[in-house]
Amino acid sequence: MRIDDGKGAKAFDAMLDEPDIKDMFLMKYPVGEQSLAPDVNFDPGRVRYAPLFKKIYGDCRTAGFMANAADVVWMPSKYGKTSNSPKSMAQPQHYNTCRTSSISCRSASLHI
Repeated sequence: MRIDDGKGAKAFDAMLDEPDIKDMFLMKYPVGEQSLAPDVNFDPGRVRYAPLFKKIYGDCRTAGFMANAADVVWMPSKYGKTSNSPKSMAQPQHYNTCRTSSISCRSASLHI
C-alpha cells in the first residue's frame, strides 16, 4: 500500500474524494484550548483513505465477517452512575465492531 499517490498538493475536496495515506496526516490537530472557529476546510481527521481502514479492520459486508465480530462495551464506567440518567444511558453502551469502523469520506463524523 503506497503512502503517497504522487499527485502532489490537492485541493480539500480532492483530498476527500481521492485521498492517500499521506493526505490523512496532512492537517495537525491544534494543541491547547481552542477559542476561535477553525479555518474553512481545516478538519484534521476527516480525510480517510478507506483501503487502509479496510486492510486494518476488514469489510463487514463480506460473508463470514460478522461471525467473528464482538460487542464492545463502550465507556462502562461513565454510564449508569446517576440515578436520574435516561433509561438508555443506564446500561453500558454496546456497539458492534463493524458499525464502529464504517467510514464515510464526505461525513465529518464516524457513523455509529
